[in-house]
Amino acid sequence: MNNEQILKKAIEKIENKGWYCSGGEFYRDWKEWLRGDKHYSIIFSPSFAKAYWGNQKLWSNNSKLLNHKKYNDMIEYGLDYDWQYHQHKMLDEVQAGREPLKYIERFL
Repeated sequence: MNNEQILKKAIEKIENKGWYCSGGEFYRDWKEWLRGDKHYSIIFSPSFAKAYWGNQKLWSNNSKLLNHKKYNDMIEYGLDYDWQYHQHKMLDEVQAGREPLKYIERFL
């Protein structure tokens, strides 16, 4: 899929869960949002991340990792929720010179 298709499908996925983009201009010109890194303001927003990956807490009250098989590195990063973990992984993509939409694509 190209970046435009990934972004559209990701937005459609979370709109079905009740999320909406507060910028109505987003829907008028998808390609404009994909120029440079404008789409980062959407995909790195906490509201997008919570809707896309969920807001499940990774830690129990006694500091044990709830999803230990999937999130072994959370202790190192000190993140508490699913969405924070995935945002961190998208930042890893950016730092490696890759498009974070490709990370999102894995979960469509």
